[in-house]
Formats: sequence, C-alpha cells, structure tokens
Amino acid sequence: MSFEGEPFSKMTTQTPFGRKKREIRLLDEATINKIAAGEVIERPASVVKELVENSLDSGASSISVDIGSDSTGIFRIRVIDDGCGMDRDSAKMAILRHATSKITNASDLFSIHTLGFRGEALASIAGVSKFTLITKEKDTKEKGQSGHGNSGDPGNSGDPAAGTKIVVQGGDILDVADIGAPDGTTVLVENLFFNTPARKKFLKSRQTEFSHIYSVIENAALANPDISFSLTHNGKEKLSTIRTDSLLETASYIYGRGIADDMCKVKSAGVFMKIDGLCSIQRVNYPISKQIIISINKRPVTSQAIVRAVKRGYGTLLPKDRYPAAFLNITIDSGIVDVNVHPAKREVRLSREKEISEEIVSAIREALESGNIHAETAPAGSVAAQTSLIPSESGLSAATAAGSDSAANSNAYPNANSSAGTARSPNAYGDAFSGSTGLFCNDSGTESAKSTENRDSASDLESSVMALFRSAGLSNDESGAGYHPRFTTTDSQLRLTENFDYSDSDKVMLPPMEVVGQYDDAYIIARMKNQDGDELVIVDQHAAHERILYDKVSKIRNSKKNSQELLVPSIITFKPKEAAVLTANREFLEEEGFVIEEFGKNTFAVRSVPLVLGKKIGTEILSDILTDLMDDSRKTIEEKKEKITSTIACRAAIKAGAVLTHEQMERLLNQLARTDLPYTCPHGRPTMILFSRSKLDSLFLRS
Repeated sequence: MSFEGEPFSKMTTQTPFGRKKREIRLLDEATINKIAAGEVIERPASVVKELVENSLDSGASSISVDIGSDSTGIFRIRVIDDGCGMDRDSAKMAILRHATSKITNASDLFSIHTLGFRGEALASIAGVSKFTLITKEKDTKEKGQSGHGNSGDPGNSGDPAAGTKIVVQGGDILDVADIGAPDGTTVLVENLFFNTPARKKFLKSRQTEFSHIYSVIENAALANPDISFSLTHNGKEKLSTIRTDSLLETASYIYGRGIADDMCKVKSAGVFMKIDGLCSIQRVNYPISKQIIISINKRPVTSQAIVRAVKRGYGTLLPKDRYPAAFLNITIDSGIVDVNVHPAKREVRLSREKEISEEIVSAIREALESGNIHAETAPAGSVAAQTSLIPSESGLSAATAAGSDSAANSNAYPNANSSAGTARSPNAYGDAFSGSTGLFCNDSGTESAKSTENRDSASDLESSVMALFRSAGLSNDESGAGYHPRFTTTDSQLRLTENFDYSDSDKVMLPPMEVVGQYDDAYIIARMKNQDGDELVIVDQHAAHERILYDKVSKIRNSKKNSQELLVPSIITFKPKEAAVLTANREFLEEEGFVIEEFGKNTFAVRSVPLVLGKKIGTEILSDILTDLMDDSRKTIEEKKEKITSTIACRAAIKAGAVLTHEQMERLLNQLARTDLPYTCPHGRPTMILFSRSKLDSLFLRS
C-alpha cells in the first residue's frame, strides 16, 4: 500500500467491524478550551486556587473568597482582592489563552518568582462557566483613563475612576462595559461545568468540595502571613486571618490560640534555603501526613522528599506510622526547584534533594531541642500527654489515667527531661490503686500488699534471677503487678471486654493456650495445645486486644451498651476542616457511641464516648477518626463505619510497652479465642505466629 502523493491529514485506515472512517482535523477553539480546562480545572477548589494565585501575584494585601452552595453542589465562587487591578485592554487580553504578565520569553521559565504563568487559567475557567470579571487599576485616576462601554453604572460612565466589567459564558464574551469599582479585581464564577456534564457528574458532595476549597485557603494563608484572608460559606465566616509577620499568629487564627502550646518554631538559614515554620510537639500526631503543609517561595506544594525529611527529623519521637503537624515556608533558589511537574503545579521536583532534605532534618531537630524535646531519648509511642475526657478517679492525673503505655515506655525508654524515679517508684501509684476494682485485682484490694510482701521476703538469689530475667525482656512471674504497680491501669482497658456478651458464648475459635511469659513488653509467649501436638505461639498483645475491641464495638453498634456518659462534658475545639467533617459524619459517630453537640464556632461538647475507650479517650482519637474520614472521602457509608470502628479499637487497645501480669495475659488470650477472626487484627496484620516442634527443629537444623 503506497501513500505517495497523499497528504498525511487525509490518511484514513481501514476500520473493521463496520466502524466509520475518521479524518484528522483541527479542533475548534471551544473544544480546545474545554480540554485545557480539564487539565487545570478539576473541581471548584481548582478555580479558587487559580484565582487566589492571581490575586497574590497582583500584590494584594487582602483576599476574600465567598462560596455559595446548596443541595446540588457549589454554584458560586467569588474572589475579591485589592491588588493592582487591570485596565480595559489588559482585562480583555487576560481571558485569552496563553496571555500572561508573568513571563516574556522561554528563558523566564527557569526563573519564575510568581505563582504561575499558564495563560489558559482564566480562559479555562471562563470556558466552562459563567464568568464575570470586574477590575480597576489602582492608578487609573492619575492616568486619566476613561472607557466607554455599552452598559454599566450610568453614574460612572466616562468616569476616570471607572473599572472594567467583562462577562463570558462558555468561552463566549457576552459583554464588556465600564463599571464603578474599587481598586483591585473581583472574579465571579457561576454554574461551573455547565457545558461539561461528565466533569460535573463526578464532583463530590458540597461538604467534600468545600473542604478542598478550605484547604486551598488554609495553605495560602500559611504561606503568606503578610496577607489577610477570609473565607465565607453561605454567608458564614469559616476562616479569617489578619496581616502579620508571624506565622504562629496566622496559625492561631486558623487553628485557635491553643496551637502555641503545641508547636515549636522552626527557623533556619542553610546553604540552599531559608526555613520559617512551625512543627508540633510529639504528642500532636496523625495517622497520615496531610498535616505537613509545605510552601516553597510562597507557593503551597506537595513533596514526598520534604515530608520524609520532616518525619526523619523526629527520630524516635513518633511511631513509624504517625506523622507530626508542620507548616514550613521555604525560600529557595528558583533554579533548583521545578514547579511544572504537574499541570496544576501542586507537585515539585528538587534538583538538590539530598542536601535540602538534610537541612530540613537538621532544622526540625534544632526546633525540637530548643523546645526541650529530644528525639533520641523520647518514647516512641508515649500517650502520657493524652487529654482524658473522663474525670480522673482517686486523684489521678489525666496522664496517669490515660493508661499504662506512658508509664511502661518511660521505663523502657527513659526521657532525659523526666524526673528520675517519679514514674518508677512503687509507692507513686500504690495508694491510688489500693481500692481498684480492676479485672485482675482482688476485690479486697490486697493483691498489691501481697505482692509487696512477696517481694520483700524474696531471697537474694531469686531477686538476682528475676533481675536477669527482666533484663532480657521476658517476664514469667505471676506477681508482676507487685514489681510494677503502675501497670494496674491496664486492668481498666482489659476489663471492658471481659464480660462482653458474645453472640455465641460457647464459641471458641482457638485451641487452649498456656502462657509462658512476655517478651519485651510487647509479645506474649504461649503454648498452644493442639491434637497433633503443642505449638509455640507468639502473640502481638496490641493486635490481639485490637481484634477483641473491634469485635465488641462491631457487635454492640447502635445499642446503649456501647456508650458511657461523661460526668462533665468535654469541650473541644477542632480545626475548621475537622469540624466540617464531624458535622457531616455525626450520625456515624453516634452509632459508635459518641454523643457530640455543637458548642460554638468549630467547638463541640462531647457528652458520651464509646465504652471501650475507657479513660484513654482524648482529642487525638477524635482527630484521628476525622482525619481518616477526610482521607477516605470516596468510601461508602459502610466502609466509613468500619474505618471508624477500627480506629477506635486501635487507639483503645493496649500498646507495646505495657507490662502484663500472668493472669492478664491469660485473660487476653481467652478473650481473643472467642472472637470471630482471632488470627488477624482489623487492619489485616497477624495477631500471632505459630511454630510447631518440627518447624523449630528445622530452624535449628535438627534432623
């Protein structure tokens, strides 16, 4: 087959199955604009981002964003700034594709100091909406400009201070007119995606879409403390900041004044960059990294390299699956950062990634050290600072009532800043728990005294042997509570599931197990008695307890048994995004045992909590649940419920580092045997590993 002499644009190919032959042709301007809009304008938040960036580049000192929505979704976006504004000719050109004031030639692409140069941003927005632009230059009066249009405010026709109004719908210019206007620019976007129904069809609920818009303004405000921002939704103010030279003050306007107690200042001037930011103390942490907000040269961006560097800076302060909150404003040579990796310029690429990461790690560590927080010595999973929503009993502090993990970790990983002996003294907790009605304490309260008596009468040889045994991380004594009276707090966690009314009380999913001991305060060593012979079992105590609690919460969901009313309601102020998610998902939370009522702007009164949480409830748990819901916005209702249940179970379960007595370990294994799926935790991790005698023989190369 020869194509000689035939123009390429006329080539057609044979199409089997009766398909129509298609010729190559140029697209019309309207179709081109829609395709361009699809690259840049993904959702209403994309519109807000582009318009706010234009406002920032115009030199605005104040930016206001107004959002209107109803049951059908977001129908109005209005952005107002007091920037430099535009004259009529510039305004008409601004809505054309590839028109920009930010670059003049190709070489400028390598030294961009503005937030964008893509000329199709306004054109793309105007191509998929009803678009109204009102603008006026600040120095219009001095320049003596006057314009004449076919409509507008009659009183301002020909006025040298008049602005320009342009109305565009679906890419077609409907009107250009004079109008009285203040200095700056106002952009009104209505009926977004009216001519691209496929894109509109895949938008989420108005709450979800507004949360994305909120994130845009939140990030922009943190990146630009010297500019005031306001965000309103259906007439209600959701965010407001003032001009300041303090990032901490801006963060306080967004998250509340209490944030100052939770953050350390990050300031560094290294070889490659300057950092001005904030990072959270170790007790403020999250299951995902979305609370690490980064801006480079005042542009909010995402960078996994920087996120990893921030996490590294915390060392052992945080567990491997937890992330801090951090707001980092980074100033860097524009030549070593590429912002054009993504069409919307969200992701960046760094040419000196290793060196920059090391500078960030050093800056974070210096900030934590200046706040007397030491990553090298702090416990990896401490919950000592969790706030108890249940009034403490017997005069215990909230930190003590929170559970045994903090005490256990303070023993395993001593903190350089803690007072020596305070948390380790047997008498520090003995009186408080003398009347405990815990699952593993005698009703008479004599167990502690008995343990102490046994300890005092122990021979020197026994003491030496036990000290050696404990130094290896293995506990095999039944009087462990006597040696570690502080661990009695674990009883309150385990007793919540002892009397759980299982659907089949005779159902046992595991063979009998005999406890041997505990290794490293994290794993239970046991012997499983099977018909084919005994097996050695290593049980992850956290995963096992998590499975027990998950089954309990799942089976008593929607019943009065799953909730406990607080004596005094706890008043909690959340971040605005979390507050919005809480409001939208309050019904699901109530099914899990929470009773939460609105108590002011972004503030809620927690009146009841899930029974299984006991004294370990804190704002961190609710924040984790809300973060999970934000991260899983595309999940079904049932999937959301399962996620909430698994988060509650995970946070309420005993952690690695909690020393258990022999009896406590037996009770935990007995409860695990009565669950539906005892071999895995709700996240799919194994609760136990089994070794048969033959497997052990093969590991030791025994024939």
